[in-house]
Amino acid sequence: MSITQPPKPPDIKASTWHAVGATYILKFLVPLHGAYLYYSVMGDDPDKNGSRIDQERAKSVDRILDLQAAEFLAQSSKNFDFDERTSTPYRRDRRGTPKQEEEEEPGETEVEGDASTKAEDDEGIAAAAGRLFRATLTPQKPPRPDEASPPKETKGQDDFVATKWVKPPPGVHGHRDIQRALYDLLCTMGAADYASIVGGVHPTSPTCGTDLLRNINNAIAPVSTTTNTQAKRAYTRHRESFGDHTNFGEWWTTLLLLQMTKKHLKIDNSERIDAMNDAIETIEENTGPQSRWSLEIMASQGKVLRLRRCVASGPRLDRSG
Repeated sequence: MSITQPPKPPDIKASTWHAVGATYILKFLVPLHGAYLYYSVMGDDPDKNGSRIDQERAKSVDRILDLQAAEFLAQSSKNFDFDERTSTPYRRDRRGTPKQEEEEEPGETEVEGDASTKAEDDEGIAAAAGRLFRATLTPQKPPRPDEASPPKETKGQDDFVATKWVKPPPGVHGHRDIQRALYDLLCTMGAADYASIVGGVHPTSPTCGTDLLRNINNAIAPVSTTTNTQAKRAYTRHRESFGDHTNFGEWWTTLLLLQMTKKHLKIDNSERIDAMNDAIETIEENTGPQSRWSLEIMASQGKVLRLRRCVASGPRLDRSG
């Protein structure tokens, strides 16, 4: 069962990978109950039990689809054939010949016995007819269900009986379909800047989606001491660039993106509330106590505290869809 792809997903960029690209991928997988694929690569799964249940369910869907395919293909076995004259399929018996009833050729009626035998047969037919007539006049007691004779089994009757499968409801997908949907999405998002990495994963691999996600993530943010150091330096350099003429909206947005990169690298003090505290301290230090920014911060301490709590909580994804 194919999964519909989004019309215009964003391109993967190293500068916005964790804040935009990875978040978009996670939002795409959540309605498919496939977020477990994302967290198996990126880590920090907030609901490991829910991911385990989603994975088991997706693999159960694959098993049902495999059974359906096996039952369908069984119809093409050597025990079945097609009658071109009647355009209908039929089943061959164990000797390899079609099952059909024997018919007597006209003009081949055999005559056996003499006149005495024929007379005896006539008397037997008359006696049987008399017994049948008396049986119709005498009411018969219907047999009990438990006294009914069991159905007779006919040797050689092994006809193929198809199972009545239940169609999957909307939103239920198999593990293989979710893997392929993730792969197709990453191919579209990475076509502009990561075409070489996309080409390194074969689409027929059973783990094509998670393999491609892992390769892209390692190329953008490899886990190493050097990468951690570079992420810290980039965050600090941008933080200290704030001045009197800085566009606060653009500066704050970039600071959050760099902070999110640090968080995915598992660097300490990389939460959104830490970025908020750093922003306040940097504004006070770089613009002076009498600057416009400092005066606004001092005049609205209550608003700053509420903003800190709001930033610290952050949005949460609904995984119940």
